[in-house]
Amino acid sequence: MEASWIIAHQYGWDEIGLFVVPIVLALAGVRYLEKRASSDDGNDRAATEDDTR
Repeated sequence: MEASWIIAHQYGWDEIGLFVVPIVLALAGVRYLEKRASSDDGNDRAATEDDTR
């Protein structure tokens, strides 16, 4: 049994798996890190304001 039929064109779903899924995961990771960074900035500002009072 040859493995070439696995790599052959699969009517579009293989392109989704190879290209779209990694891009979506990367964008989701960037958004998560941006939210995490913005929430960390807010906590740091509140801590410095409390220290100055």
